[in-house]
Amino acid sequence: MTTSEKLFLVLAEELNFNRAAKKSFISQQALSDHIKRLEQHYDAVLFNRTPVVSLTAAGRSVQRTLQIVQTLEQNLDAELNEIRSGAVGSIRLGINYTRAKLLIPPIFQQYHTKYPNIKIDLMLEETIIMQEMMKRGKLDGFIGVNGHYAAPFAAMPLSSESIYLIASAHYLKRQLGWDPDELVNFRTEVDLEQFRGLPFAMNQEKSTTHQFLKEHMSKADVSIQTILTVSDYQVLEGICRIGEAASFCPQIYLSAIDQGNSFCSGDRKLFALPVRSLDHSIRSELVYNQMLSYPQYITDFFGLLKQSSDEHMKL
Repeated sequence: MTTSEKLFLVLAEELNFNRAAKKSFISQQALSDHIKRLEQHYDAVLFNRTPVVSLTAAGRSVQRTLQIVQTLEQNLDAELNEIRSGAVGSIRLGINYTRAKLLIPPIFQQYHTKYPNIKIDLMLEETIIMQEMMKRGKLDGFIGVNGHYAAPFAAMPLSSESIYLIASAHYLKRQLGWDPDELVNFRTEVDLEQFRGLPFAMNQEKSTTHQFLKEHMSKADVSIQTILTVSDYQVLEGICRIGEAASFCPQIYLSAIDQGNSFCSGDRKLFALPVRSLDHSIRSELVYNQMLSYPQYITDFFGLLKQSSDEHMKL
């Protein structure tokens, strides 16, 4: 890519000449000159200058194309580096916090032993944000949930998961008068209508799970009392164990619930119960760029992620 094209992408992201110039360590006038030359080359206006800086239709087209070119060049650099030096490089993986905690530690030692000179950069974000990062060439791949991906992206299925309601024995007895001894963990179905108005701890609204549950409860005309929101299933689990709230979790997290129950008994035992009429709804996929020829150290890492996901889905 030319210098002008690289500067174009910086300005397209910042949409501010002053910030883009500072980020590129050049003067604002020099940046403006590069953009003008690029507009002359394409014979099109790429940016609206007033009232605020924004991309024109032609500018958006150039941005999409140059982002692909940038990604291809980065991929070529990684390939050439692997040829010259062996497996030396980095992997930039987008993943949400919970899946990073569950999937990465079990495979890290095996992978690091095979590829000691590969650095793994984990970007902890939600699907919609990671998708945009991928478009800008900031990620080599990401684990998305219930996403919709257009070319050049493709998705390798990892899991199809149910959503479970989680609540402690104390909560079920106090709030509903249920006898926990009559429930079968991971098997006894519950109806959300039974939990109408009761206290819940929930994921942040930007999460895919939260959005799905919000839509389901709206259709079922069921409302709950949300007393805490946080994008961390470990925190949600802890709140549920003290009996102050119930919550929800995807199927992949059941192994963590089961492990926690081995240390907790009585009122702090958590029950994970399938929700009636809430079918398999969480689709987890490894999203990659099908235009790229990934180095072997990246494809091997993707393969281990699939194995780790399969192991957590056995429960």
